[in-house]
Amino acid sequence: GNTKKSALSAYGSLIIRDWEALIDSGSSESHLETLLAICRDKQASIKVKKVAFKALGDVSTNYFGSSLTQQPKNYEANKKVCQLMCEAILSDINLEKESASSSMALYAIGNLARILKQSPRILMDPLVVLPIIQLQ
Repeated sequence: GNTKKSALSAYGSLIIRDWEALIDSGSSESHLETLLAICRDKQASIKVKKVAFKALGDVSTNYFGSSLTQQPKNYEANKKVCQLMCEAILSDINLEKESASSSMALYAIGNLARILKQSPRILMDPLVVLPIIQLQ
């Protein structure tokens, strides 16, 4: 309950410098996977999912805002992360249109779309953008 929400909120408070340290250490993917797993967890409470999606929205801004993620060697990993984020967000929005967690899922997709607009290399991949376009 509260411990899980606090841990998820901590992900949302990581700034660009923190994500760069995680990327350098090679552990950024496991942290993102943890967050995405909770966003996809159909058994998670609405409150936990809301915090997870809020954190995901904040993470997308700071993770993709890092200069390390903008390096060509990270483009493929970025596409994978972006695609997984889109899938988790759209799954919640499509399954639970009236759910309270959908408002935070929309926050997350808005932040992700905003940062993708600034990252044309990621945007050029149809696997990434098509789910966002279909959301309309």
